[in-house]
Amino acid sequence: LVSTVTRGRNMRIYIIAGIVLLSLIWMMCSSQEGSHVSNQLPVSFVSSTGKFGTTDYKLYFFENSKDHVHEMAAISPWHDIPLEPTASTKGERLFNFVCEIPFGTTEKMEAQKEVPLNPIMHDTKKGNIRHYTYGKTFFNYGFIPQTWEDPSVLKDGIAGDNDPLDVMEVGSMPIE
Repeated sequence: LVSTVTRGRNMRIYIIAGIVLLSLIWMMCSSQEGSHVSNQLPVSFVSSTGKFGTTDYKLYFFENSKDHVHEMAAISPWHDIPLEPTASTKGERLFNFVCEIPFGTTEKMEAQKEVPLNPIMHDTKKGNIRHYTYGKTFFNYGFIPQTWEDPSVLKDGIAGDNDPLDVMEVGSMPIE
């Protein structure tokens, strides 16, 4: 379920069964390129319910249960995936990224704050599924887990949006 894709000399992407955790490495990735990192990621499995393209679609994240060896425990991609994977060090800072809208798509997806375990679902407005209206995306869009933009804090007259920190990864391929 987990594989590593290296893109360039300063970026590594961990692909997890259709959802991605992006780790930015600000130092050169010479000796670790292509290494397997399944023991460094909390997500072991993802599962969807409903049909993609409908308001019933939900994508849930799971990890191996700490209490029962052969069981999976549901987790929140926002609250339970760490800010940094265990491979992160002071000399090589890595940050996890959860991709909600892959490169080349138009469906607006996001982790749902009001739904238990924050599954990724289609974003809706007045009951209708929303789409990115500027053509297909030329970036991978998502968030950094364990972050939150506080709406009560103003900086230059602008408040946070009460969501995790948004990220755009500009690359040449989808992160799915």
